[in-house]
Amino acid sequence: MTPASNIHILLLEDETAWAIQVQEVADELGWQVEWHRDLPDALAAALDRVFDLVIIDRQIDGQVDGLSLLEAFRKYEVTPLTLVVSQLGATHERVAGLSAGADDYLPKPYDKTELKARLVALARRSGLWSDYPTVCRLGALEVRQHARTATWKGESVRIPEQLFDLLWLFVSNRNATLSREMIWREVWTDFQGLDPQANTIEVAIGRLRRILADVTGRNMIKSVRGQGYRWADD
Repeated sequence: MTPASNIHILLLEDETAWAIQVQEVADELGWQVEWHRDLPDALAAALDRVFDLVIIDRQIDGQVDGLSLLEAFRKYEVTPLTLVVSQLGATHERVAGLSAGADDYLPKPYDKTELKARLVALARRSGLWSDYPTVCRLGALEVRQHARTATWKGESVRIPEQLFDLLWLFVSNRNATLSREMIWREVWTDFQGLDPQANTIEVAIGRLRRILADVTGRNMIKSVRGQGYRWADD
């Protein structure tokens, strides 16, 4: 496990507003950020120091494609986790980023809470950071990730296997609005070559809503128009 304060992010971003968002998220997590506006400086930093995560904007000064940094990483055998962010959000652009070696791809504009959720998910999946809670207690609901169990007022709630992954994604990111893209990537891990299947996601969320409503008497997952879904805390 890497202590939170020892996680270092290299950021290649030429727009100050987006860089500030990254810094704010890092501050919330207790992580460190080194920001560079141009590719040569970012590459020099990556070759000189060790970074755990690299966030790459694809469009630098409207001319340089940040994916060339990934090419340089392969050449010099630098292997940090990488998240590409870009206004280029079409399917073929996302595929290009992932094919170039990115571990994740987040289209702009993005919500700060989703950026945080993506970074935490990357760190958690890689084993880089295990301070992330494995038990979530939300009122009378308790969800245990490792045991894959859920209880309401101490009574067991039967959650089917894949729906448990969906439940855990929501409760562990309960302050974030989750896009369909993120839900698809985190839950349907065997189908990453496909675009997010909206109907599949909606059916699964509908099933989970009904299971939770049967025991809580409430709709625990809200739809957020044009953005995705979020856990209902109120």
